[in-house]
Amino acid sequence: LKVSLIRLSGDGTLKQGDSLNLTCDVNCTHSSSQFVWSKNNEQFNTSGPVLHFPALTVRDSGNYTCTWRTNETSGSKTIRLQVEGGWSVGMIVGVTAGVSVLVSGFLGAVIYSR
Repeated sequence: LKVSLIRLSGDGTLKQGDSLNLTCDVNCTHSSSQFVWSKNNEQFNTSGPVLHFPALTVRDSGNYTCTWRTNETSGSKTIRLQVEGGWSVGMIVGVTAGVSVLVSGFLGAVIYSR
């Protein structure tokens, strides 16, 4: 049993907005294999050997497990996804500066009115 990542876009790191397929490969001749996917031990409603992410988000980060079953045997494999994203340093500085200006202006107005 092998779980593999198939990148549909990107440059080697998983980033917000990238497309991704998680594929569960079973080296077995049983055509009646059933696949179950879960993230952090919570099962998905989807079935099949491929779990498709059309546009990744940071919330997609976690441990993904593919479990397969036949009438005779079963197995599972887990892979960890870490999606980079969130606010850039420039955005954090800009938002912090904006909030500081608003708070300073408000405090100045309160002090001036007294």
